[in-house]
Amino acid sequence: MGFEFSDDVASGAWFGLPVGTPERDAMVFVVQQLGPAGFESYARALTVPDPPVPGTSIDELDEQLWDAAPSERDIVVALLRAIEDLTGERPTLHFKFWVGHHYEPPLKPRTLDRMLPYRDYIHARGTLEEWLDWGRRNPGQNVCPAAVWPPDQSWCLSQDVDVLHVGVGGSHALIDALSQRTAVTMAKVPWSRQSLGLGWSEDTSTTPTP
Repeated sequence: MGFEFSDDVASGAWFGLPVGTPERDAMVFVVQQLGPAGFESYARALTVPDPPVPGTSIDELDEQLWDAAPSERDIVVALLRAIEDLTGERPTLHFKFWVGHHYEPPLKPRTLDRMLPYRDYIHARGTLEEWLDWGRRNPGQNVCPAAVWPPDQSWCLSQDVDVLHVGVGGSHALIDALSQRTAVTMAKVPWSRQSLGLGWSEDTSTTPTP
C-alpha cells in the first residue's frame, strides 16, 4: 500500500484540548512537546544533554557536541525501531506533519487538520519502513514528523521546533525499556508546564544565572 497522505482530520482529535481547559493556550505547548495527556509516563528523548542551568543560551553549547548530535528525525527513527523490536509488531502508523514550517505537501489534501490551535497539519499513514522508503524517494520532503502513533494510541512520539528533544508518551514499562534498549538519553518528566524550558534556549541574547 505504501506511505499515503490523506485528508483524515479526525485522527488527531485525541490531541485536542477542549475549550475551557485551564490555561489552554499555554498547555498547547505541552501537547506539542510531550504529546497528548493521559499516558502513564512521559520522557524527553534528548538530541543533546540538557544544560546545567535550564534555559542557557544555545550559543554556549559545545560545538563538537552539537556537530555530533543526532537530529530529531534520527531519534524518531531509533525509537520507532526499538518499539517494533519490543512489541514484535510492524503496525501502520499515523503521522502528522506541520504544514508551513516543516513540510509543504506535494498534493495538499482537501482539508488540513488543525488538531492544535495556531497550526495546520497534514496526515499520513504507513509503516516505519514505508515512511523511510518514501523519504529516500523524496529527499527534499524527508523531515521529522510532528507526531507519530499506532492505531491503538498506546504510545506517541511528538516533536516541536527549537526544543532539541522528542517527546515520548506511553506506559512506564515502554519508557523504561526505551531507556535501556536504545542509545537515546531519556529524561522522564511529568506532563505539565514545568517540564517545558528544561533544555537549551534558542534566545541567544541572555543566559540565566544559576
